[in-house]
Amino acid sequence: MVKAIWLSLERVAELKGCSERTVWRYITTNQIQTCKHLIKVGQRKVYKTFVLTDPEMLQLELEACRLRDIEPDEVIEIALVIEGSLRNSALVWTYRQRQGGEDVSI
Repeated sequence: MVKAIWLSLERVAELKGCSERTVWRYITTNQIQTCKHLIKVGQRKVYKTFVLTDPEMLQLELEACRLRDIEPDEVIEIALVIEGSLRNSALVWTYRQRQGGEDVSI
């Protein structure tokens, strides 16, 4: 069972209505917990930064998905240490339309 949701840095900036640079400022001041994970993008693999959601950010994500009728498409489930405990986590980085639309990458 997934206990923590991690969103891409780009998605967090979109949800919060700020720039990626602002999200990086939160990260560098230790206001947001992150992890980096190697993912496949097209033919290559890249490290992507993921941000641990808090209840407010998770609510924004759920509402944005509902309004745009999208759902997570590419998700990696892994165990990560959060506040000293190993928790099952989901890293989300792409989305698709819920009902027969074209895939969208966010």
